[in-house]
Amino acid sequence: MIVCGRKLWDGSGGNNQVVEHYNETHYSLAIKLGTITSDLEGADVFSNLEDDSVTDPLLAQHLPFFGIDFSSLQKVSIIILFAF
Repeated sequence: MIVCGRKLWDGSGGNNQVVEHYNETHYSLAIKLGTITSDLEGADVFSNLEDDSVTDPLLAQHLPFFGIDFSSLQKVSIIILFAF
């Protein structure tokens, strides 16, 4: 599912769809799609459960499950969140 990000402490940022999705499904991990590169080193993965950025050791397995071929992806400036 692709959703907007969470609101920041100052009210800026997304419209909180990722938080609403977590509250409904308890799927805790979200990734900013624009941060995924072929080596997966810079991928920005956030845990709603831990309320912090995390490393997903199974990211190479998670992305193909959702139809994302990361082998040729490059970092971009436009950010889209994917919650899983």
